[in-house]
Amino acid sequence: MFLEMLTEIGIPIIYLIFLFLFFSILGFPLFYKLNDKLKSLSLLPILGLAISSVVITILFSFNLKMFYIFSLMMIVFVFILFFYFKDILQIINTIKNKSNKDLQLNIIIVVVALFLLLLPQFVGGLRFSIFQGNHFDHFGYWESAQVFARESYREILGHKAD
Repeated sequence: MFLEMLTEIGIPIIYLIFLFLFFSILGFPLFYKLNDKLKSLSLLPILGLAISSVVITILFSFNLKMFYIFSLMMIVFVFILFFYFKDILQIINTIKNKSNKDLQLNIIIVVVALFLLLLPQFVGGLRFSIFQGNHFDHFGYWESAQVFARESYREILGHKAD
């Protein structure tokens, strides 16, 4: 029972934390180009998600398969992690500093947002959280994801409805 509950709750939490960290690290290069007045750690995941969205869209439109795009994104992630390692450690040390109220507020906001995202699963379990909306939409999204994963952009554009 406990293992089941841990699996249903723990895996989505780990996944959301991974996404947050993944997009935060992808946002580092653009973050350091910003003016000092604009720099806020809460911008890191937003910048990373924006960069990822643009790059994935451009690469997919050049007929690159999604597997290769995500592989490339992971290579870039590791490169950025390696290149900005000292800066990441500096931010971790800043987080440990109790006097930084802005950073503490950002962490609280992230924790509350993660909790709210997972609240339907806490209340109704996995089946409720998957089908809380229109279940036909979920199958439509899944179908589109499968098509985009298997077919090239040009092939998708070439098919026309009868």
